[in-house]
Amino acid sequence: KCNQKSAFKIRYRKQKSGYSIYLEIQRTDLRKTINLKGFSVTDKVSNLTSDKQVIQKAYEKQLHYNHLYELKGNNALAQDKLRESNVIDFFEDLKNKKEGNTLKNWSNALKHFREFSKGYVRFSDITIQYCENYREYLLSKVSENTTSSYFSTLRTVLNIAVMRELIYRNPASYVKNPKVTPERNFL
Repeated sequence: KCNQKSAFKIRYRKQKSGYSIYLEIQRTDLRKTINLKGFSVTDKVSNLTSDKQVIQKAYEKQLHYNHLYELKGNNALAQDKLRESNVIDFFEDLKNKKEGNTLKNWSNALKHFREFSKGYVRFSDITIQYCENYREYLLSKVSENTTSSYFSTLRTVLNIAVMRELIYRNPASYVKNPKVTPERNFL
């Protein structure tokens, strides 16, 4: 049922205990497999309810990829691969196009983001909670003004990723910068 009229075929890979499930597309100029993490069944043909639920989830993933493929063809697969790429590399590429004080600010923001993410984070791993944790990390390391500046830089990086269709929405846009209250000294 799942594989009929589909660009992506559900395939099984034998594991020590059962089978893992992955999607495969094969065209004249393209062959790609997409591993579905956490998708495993006890047997290729099974009456277990849990196995049926896993197959249903795999079928939903298959429909998602079919929809992407219909919309954008082979470019959808390239975009999907970019979504799994390192945000820090993307951030670095954008930073290298800056100059002057902007370059200095982006370099410092990147340094803190790299330290927070331990050198690697995928676009698909960045959630609202991840952004909130990053903001809290910044508040523990630098002042509120600096936190606001560095977090705004991350928000800009993710906005560019949205424009380039690497992610569908910017999770940082749902996280507020810390409220900065200026100190005023009156004479």
